[in-house]
Amino acid sequence: MNKIALLLISLFTLNFANAQFEFDPGSFIDKLIGPVESDRPGQALNPVTAGILAVQLQTGFSYSSKNDDKLYKYQHYYVPTNLRFGLTRKWEFNTSFYYLNQQMMDTVATTKTSGFLSPEVGIRYAFMSGDRWKPYLALQSNLSFLSHKGDFQQQQYGCSFILATSNRFDIMSINTNFGIRFTGDASRQPTYPWVLNFGWMLGDKVGTFIEGFGEFRNMNLNVDGGFSYVPIRSLQLDVFGGLLNIEDEYNRWFAEIGVTYNFSFLKVLANKKAKEMMNKM
Repeated sequence: MNKIALLLISLFTLNFANAQFEFDPGSFIDKLIGPVESDRPGQALNPVTAGILAVQLQTGFSYSSKNDDKLYKYQHYYVPTNLRFGLTRKWEFNTSFYYLNQQMMDTVATTKTSGFLSPEVGIRYAFMSGDRWKPYLALQSNLSFLSHKGDFQQQQYGCSFILATSNRFDIMSINTNFGIRFTGDASRQPTYPWVLNFGWMLGDKVGTFIEGFGEFRNMNLNVDGGFSYVPIRSLQLDVFGGLLNIEDEYNRWFAEIGVTYNFSFLKVLANKKAKEMMNKM
């Protein structure tokens, strides 16, 4: 809650600042709240919450393809959507739901399946703020529900736990995720996902990244990279893609575009307070 206190104190100084020079409270509040913090693009979760009293939408469209010497082809259309509800600087509630359409074609037939995967709800606790070699740290916990209808059924509850880290420097960041996931399928063992991500800022509004990711049990290596663009503080656009299981001979690749939008109730309240104070001058 320190940021709220700082914001209120800063707003009261507008009386003195406005008497001396032109002051834009909207720009001042934007700088104090900071830029949008998204899990997109890429696979790595961000060890920072969506913000104090904020709602954040993250969604996109993904396409992947896999070929096996023209005898087998797999196409995968995917719409990942996340809603994040920032409560404080450290706590966030979030939910995820995914629409999947996949087609598997061989020399005999084409099989199509589509629908929503079992939704997830989660909590993110950002328990450490970083500074260069001191990392940001957060724990993300998810629960997925039973699903007995449609093409993608889940017979048991599933859950996951992911530790997210980030070391941030002037124009570069090093980010990691390590976790364990119980899929909700009784016939499958838990998986152990990992991500190693390197990001760079190419200016005030453009960023780029490259990362490797996979699962410790099968040791498959996947790579991707891409760009993000922030035209305004609350909006981010992204595009990225990569190769899945690069040691596989089947040539599987994917590409994705997406958007992140953050709505800050704290900014709305602060703007309202600033206007009231300016009108009284």
